[in-house]
Amino acid sequence: MILVNSVVLVRGQLGLDNTALAWTMFAFGGAGSMISALALPRLLDRFPDRPVMITGAWLMVAALLGIAVLVMTIGLTWPLLLAVWLLIGLGNSAVLTPSGLLLRRSAHPEDRPAIFAAQFALSHACWLVTYPLSGWLMTAFGTVPTLLVLASFATLGIGMALRVWPADAPDSVTHGHPDLPPDHPISRVKEARATDTKSSSTICTAIGPCAADVLALSGLFSAAFLAATLIPAQSEAVLVGLLWADMHPVRLIILVATAGNVLGSVVNWILGRYLSHFAGRRWFPVSEKQMEQTSRWYQKWGLLEPFGGVGCPSSATR
Repeated sequence: MILVNSVVLVRGQLGLDNTALAWTMFAFGGAGSMISALALPRLLDRFPDRPVMITGAWLMVAALLGIAVLVMTIGLTWPLLLAVWLLIGLGNSAVLTPSGLLLRRSAHPEDRPAIFAAQFALSHACWLVTYPLSGWLMTAFGTVPTLLVLASFATLGIGMALRVWPADAPDSVTHGHPDLPPDHPISRVKEARATDTKSSSTICTAIGPCAADVLALSGLFSAAFLAATLIPAQSEAVLVGLLWADMHPVRLIILVATAGNVLGSVVNWILGRYLSHFAGRRWFPVSEKQMEQTSRWYQKWGLLEPFGGVGCPSSATR
C-alpha cells in the first residue's frame, strides 16, 4: 500500500508536491521503522520475539483499517496520512527486524543460506501478487476498498503465523526416525551433521548434489534478477548472506549475482525498447496522455541534464 500508492494519495488526491511525498515516505521508513528498530533490542530482551512480531503485524492491520474508517468519515488529510504511515512503519520493523534471528534459530548453520534464500524467494513471490493488486485496486475501486482488501491479506498472514507458530512451540524441536534403515539418506544426513556441523560438504557427499546449495544460489539469482527489473528486491542482503556463510566460492556467488542483475537489466531494456509499440491497447497499463507527458518530460530535461547537459538538447534547441 505504501510503496505503490503513496504517490497516488499525496500527489493525486491531496494535490501536494514531491517534498510532501518525501516526508510521507520518511514517516514510514525514516521515522516509524527506525524508532521501532532502535527500541527492539531492549524490547526483545524482555519479551520473546513471537509476541513482538505478532503485535507489530496487528498494528499494521489496525492502521490500515483505522485510516479506511477515517477516510470514509472525515476524509483524507496529510497529517492523518503521516500518522498512519508512521504506525505502519513501527509495525513493519517489529515484524522484519527479529525475523533474521528467528531464521538463524530455525536452521543448522549449513542450512542457513538455503532458509534465508527461501524466505527471500517467498516474500518476493508475495510482492509479485500484492504490488499489481494494490495498484489495480486503487485504480479500479479507490482508496477504501484497497485498504480493506490489503488489511484482509495481512490478517490472513497473521492467522497463518499463529497456526504454524503456536505460542507453546519450543525453540528447538528434536525428532528422530527410528523406523528408517541406517542407509537411508535422512539417517546419513543426521550422522554427517553429528560429525561436521560447520560445513555442508559432508552432507553433499552423503546424499549427492546438495539441494541447499542449489536453492541458495537460485534465490540469489532470483533476487538479483528482480532487483534489476521493476520489482524492488534486497539482492544485496542475499549476496552478503551467502558471502558471510562462506559455503560457496566468492567468484561463483558474484557470477550468479551478476548474471541475474544483467538479465534483469536486459528485461528492462526490452520493455523500454518494444513495449511502447503496444500503447493504445486496452490492456496497456499507461494511457496515451501519460506517455506523451513522460516523453515531453524526457525531451525537456534530458538524461544527463544534472551533469551539465552532456548529450542532451541545448536550451536554445529546446
